[in-house]
Amino acid sequence: MATDEFAGRTALATGASRGIGYGIALELLACGSTATITARKPDTVAEAATTLAAEAGGPAGHALAVPGNAASAEDRAQAVTRTVERFGRLTSWPLSASCSWRRRSASTSSRRPW
Repeated sequence: MATDEFAGRTALATGASRGIGYGIALELLACGSTATITARKPDTVAEAATTLAAEAGGPAGHALAVPGNAASAEDRAQAVTRTVERFGRLTSWPLSASCSWRRRSASTSSRRPW
């Protein structure tokens, strides 16, 4: 990743306590961004934020943990609000959390939810 492109930005990474979301957040932090990370489990997301900051080589304050479900409009709004309160702005929002609609598939549902 090009460090100049992401230095000084503020990102909100969903589903970032592990997997692809964690990797995205790690790269953003390593490139000089501040980041809010979200995940559904409060203890997991808090631990991930601390670990991410340490792995990226930056201060712990550069990663903010906000528990929440990316499928919830209320949780997404809370994550944005807390990001702006903490860092003053939000410039990037990489989406890495997955959401599913139970009992629906692309072949059996209308196009409306998609």
